[in-house]
Amino acid sequence: MSEMAMVPPRMVNWCGSVIQDPHSAVRALGFLPEEGHGVYLARWCHGSPVHRYGLYALQWIVEVNGKLTPDLESFLNVVKELEHGEFVRVRTVHLNGKPRVLTLKQDLLYWPTWELRFDPETATYRRRTIKSLSSTPEDLHNVIPNKHAFFCCQMPKKKHV
Repeated sequence: MSEMAMVPPRMVNWCGSVIQDPHSAVRALGFLPEEGHGVYLARWCHGSPVHRYGLYALQWIVEVNGKLTPDLESFLNVVKELEHGEFVRVRTVHLNGKPRVLTLKQDLLYWPTWELRFDPETATYRRRTIKSLSSTPEDLHNVIPNKHAFFCCQMPKKKHV
């Protein structure tokens, strides 16, 4: 399989988590929720709202505030309506099939909602802010080289003693 075939075409960063459609390998192994839909939480950032409230990687988000999230577009339509400081009810299904419901508090000041879209012609991702508290203009022009796209939630470097 080529490197380009493994690149997800679109990712969303919400409350400090990387959300995407399920990777083909996850689907091929049969790790899909019984509902047959949901967006895949692929990664989370230390200190983010999803980390603080216990929403971790390797699970599907199948509902947000009672609204189904079968794909990224549906997920974005739900979360872009949420306000800063609002408590959000999230229903998930883990890889092992275990369902879970939790509540987290959205923080748009430090953890804005944004997306990355892959442009195959330039082999780069373009970042677009969906919702934040900052007064900066839309960052449609921000380009992130492909090799750095997966490090959008970098952990702080450890100090060597």
